[in-house]
Amino acid sequence: PGLQRAGACVDSVKRYASAGGSKGKAKIKPITAYKLLQSQGFGSRKWCKTLIETGYLHVEGEDITDPNTKLEPTEGLPYRVGDDEFQFRSKATVLLNKPVGYEC
Repeated sequence: PGLQRAGACVDSVKRYASAGGSKGKAKIKPITAYKLLQSQGFGSRKWCKTLIETGYLHVEGEDITDPNTKLEPTEGLPYRVGDDEFQFRSKATVLLNKPVGYEC
């Protein structure tokens, strides 16, 4: 069975990696596996921990089952959640469309 991300509209929102970058080389701080998933919109930290503990996360072909595993989140880092493949993006631009006559 396919996994669904938390949130009603997550799958309908298209994400685009932001262009640009830093001029200097910044040191990458390692983050935990569950923080990686949370930062990419997979839900709360608790839900992300559950995904990892049940064996749904694979980073660069390696199975991750400990939510506290430290990872270096480099731009474009390949990871898989269930059967869906993704790449880590540190920033994203979200585009939304509000039709004419629609009030928020």
